[in-house]
Amino acid sequence: MNGAEIPANQKVFIIITGLVLLCIVIELVRRRKMLEQYSALWILIGVLSVIFVWLYPLVEWITALIGAGWTTSTILFGATLALLLLNLQICVKISEFQYNIKDIVQELAMLADQVQKMQENAGRRNRNTPVSGTTHASGDPDTP
Repeated sequence: MNGAEIPANQKVFIIITGLVLLCIVIELVRRRKMLEQYSALWILIGVLSVIFVWLYPLVEWITALIGAGWTTSTILFGATLALLLLNLQICVKISEFQYNIKDIVQELAMLADQVQKMQENAGRRNRNTPVSGTTHASGDPDTP
């Protein structure tokens, strides 16, 4: 709004914070602690924080566009919006997982029922089948 520059120590802090965030996200993806699809928003946040240091006039322009009084208000609004989008993404994924779990539990129940019926049928067949090679009181192996 007034063409002011960000003080050098704040620039360094913002750049270091953004780069540390990028390194953490990349390491989490590398160690398979975070899926790539979830890392996209975090990488975007890290990159934007570093880019906005050099594009501070853009932050001032956005501040004027939305009618905020201070650039810090614009940055806080952007951060809040990013976290809101991240929360929405997580809610969608949780819903998908819940539907998948419900389907898997139903399939498991049907399979368990089929296994139980197969075991019962196998048990009935074993009881009705005479054991061969046994001798009876008459001495004839096939005569009771």
